[in-house]
Order: sequence, then structure tokens, then C-alpha cells
Amino acid sequence: MVRFRFLLLVVFLSLLFCSFSIVDNQRIIVFELLSEDVGLTNFQIESAQNVISSTLRDYASISAIKKGVKIPEGEIFEAKFLSKYIALSLKGVKADACIYGYIKRNGEGFLLKLYLMDVKGKNLYKSEIPFMEKMDVYSACVKATKKFCSSDISDSASDEKKEKEVFRFVPRDFVLVKGGSYLMGANYHKKSNMPEHRVEIKDFYICPYELRLIEFDEFVADTSYDMSGGAFAYVDKKGFAKYSYVYWAKPLYDVYKNMPVTCVSWFDAINYCNWLSKKKGFKECYIIKGDVVLWDRSANGYRLPTEAEWEFAASGGVFKRKYIFSGSDYAVKVAVFKKNSNSSPAICGSMAPNSLGLYDMSGNVWEWCWDFYSDSYDSSSLKEYRVYRGGSFFSDQMNCLIINRMGNIPDMRANLLGFRLVRNCR
Repeated sequence: MVRFRFLLLVVFLSLLFCSFSIVDNQRIIVFELLSEDVGLTNFQIESAQNVISSTLRDYASISAIKKGVKIPEGEIFEAKFLSKYIALSLKGVKADACIYGYIKRNGEGFLLKLYLMDVKGKNLYKSEIPFMEKMDVYSACVKATKKFCSSDISDSASDEKKEKEVFRFVPRDFVLVKGGSYLMGANYHKKSNMPEHRVEIKDFYICPYELRLIEFDEFVADTSYDMSGGAFAYVDKKGFAKYSYVYWAKPLYDVYKNMPVTCVSWFDAINYCNWLSKKKGFKECYIIKGDVVLWDRSANGYRLPTEAEWEFAASGGVFKRKYIFSGSDYAVKVAVFKKNSNSSPAICGSMAPNSLGLYDMSGNVWEWCWDFYSDSYDSSSLKEYRVYRGGSFFSDQMNCLIINRMGNIPDMRANLLGFRLVRNCR
């Protein structure tokens, strides 16, 4: 413990002697994230720190807009200006301060703490988020930072009450995606993602992770759902073909409960959504009549994203920097794909998330969407095909581009194809 406090003191002193960015006589120094020996890799710690910086940056953008502060294009992404704009998003800060955080053991799980400290070493405010598994560290970072930035240091108890009021309708562990207008697709890459066109999106909630195997297992056990019939998979020297012995619980690679479920068809995903909605007491989104599925858009249950919602969320929503992959211009930072996968998907959330705190929108496994597929956005839909997006552990990086889209028959099951849940806002 003494050693750990010494490390914090060293970091704090080093931060104090950094060059400051000044706005309204406030000097906010961007933090450093430390960790006890909890089994997190240096890459995970660095990625967690990047998540917090990204979330701080998003809040700074929003605060600047609300306060009428014009930010020159691209400036908020430059480190030398970041602290200047972070100061806008922290209420009640009247003196020089720095932000630091650390992760420690907490019973069988972990605890993330963020602190705002003044130059005399006094903690002005702290934000604590417990989490159970290492893979949840990124989600904890987003939650802690949101709480931190939305807090009024002069009246934190009052602000916490307001925050609970604002977020009381947010589904547990889902991320709110604020709607807006954006340009979907692109006029390059493939015909299927052309032409670029403007789309309006309403607010919605999205799960940070692809659906996990442990969650689908509960569905199969509860409903005795028929998953027989095999699935498509890549087998050495045999290529991509359908095999009777491949299914969701045995997809030809070692599986863990927190891996994304695969070998699920579009119909399987639809049935899962309705089952979970009913289980949670929500109105089911889908009316299923044999092979015909209708979407009740007024329902508040779980559903698949439209591909417009999917691309909007993968891009980071309204407050975004335009990346070609979800969260980066470099696939190796955010995607599990052919180059780094060892022919298997990774546990959900193993790579860095995008600015909304969403993981694996590029790579890991393809994700079913609601829409019918078409050869291009301005051509007629192929009514027998449904869309899937994002790329997989077996894809090259070009197939992991945000704009990339694919389609296939809705009853196809493959060991590189899964899905992600969304819900309507109230």
C-alpha cells in the first residue's frame, strides 16, 4: 500500500510540472491511469486510459456547444488543447487541478476510481465504479467518466439525484445513442455501400457488446429451441462449407462463456429478441408468422439494429471523429480479424471500444441487422437476403470497414456470424 501511494505521489508531482493549458484561470491536467497487479495487460491499461480520454473529449465537445465556445475543426483531438476543453465539462472547478485514476481488487471483482485533485493534494471529487470481470474495464471507464463529468463538485449530492432522474430509463448496461443526421455509406470501396446518402436517426439504446454465448445458452435451455441442422464454417483444406457437427455450442474453436455466440441465423436472433423482451416484461418487437416477420416499431422490447443505426453507432454517433474502423483508423487497435485472431473470435470487449464505449463493431463476428440486403443503396432490395455488418475474426481488414456491408439468407448459420441488441428510447 505504501508503495502504491508513493507511485500516486510520483505521478501527481510529475503531472504538476507538466506544461499547463489555461482557460478562465483554470488549469486541468489530463490524468494518468494506474493499476494494482490485477492481471490487466499494459495494452488494456493504455486502452482504458484512451477510453476515458475519449469520453472526456466527448463531454468537452458537448459542454463547448452549450456554452457557445467555438472549437476550431480538429483542435479537440490534439493533446495540447485537450485539457483546455476538458475544463469546460467539469462544473465547480475554481482552481488548478489534475485528474487521476486507478484500478484495484474489490472482493471477487475490481474497482475503478477517478479523482479530481487540486494542487494542494485535496480530492475535489471522486467517481467509483465496481466491475466483475477484466473485460468489463472499458465499460467501467465510460460509466465512471460520465458520472465524473456530469457531477457538480460544489453540490455533488444534488447532481447525483439529477443524474439518476435523467438516466432512470436507460436499460442496464446499454449505451444511449443520441440521434441525428449523418452521411451513410461512401462513394468508394464497393458498389454495395454506394452511394453516400444522408440518413436521420432517432435516439436508441445499444448493447456495448455482441450477444455472449452464456446469454444465448439461457435462451436455448429455457425454450428448448431447436438449433439442429449444422452450420457453415471454415475447415482446413475443405474451405467454407456446411457441417452437421458445427453448432452454437461447438463452433470449431475453443469457446468461453463471454465469447460472442455464433452459428445463429437471423431468425434465431429474432426469436431471441422476443424471448428476452417477454422475460424482462417488455413488449415484443416482432410478430412472427412462419417465415414472415413484422416489426412493431412502437414496441419497447429488444430488437436488432437497422443497418443505418448500426453504422451510426459504429461511427461514434453525433459527436464523432470519422474513422474507417469503429474507433480507429487502424484495425489492429479495435478489431479482432484475420491478422490477429488465431482463427477464433475473442472474448467480447477484448479490443479498445469506439467513442461511445461500443466494442467489436469492427471484427470479432459479423452482426445481423434488421434490413433486407440490396446490391447498392439505390437498387431494389433482395427480399430473400438480410444484412450483416462489421466483419469477423476470419475477415481481412477491408471487410471490417464501418461502411462495408454483406447479406445472406436469413436462415443461414455460420461460425463467424452473431448479433447485437438494441432498444427504442421511451
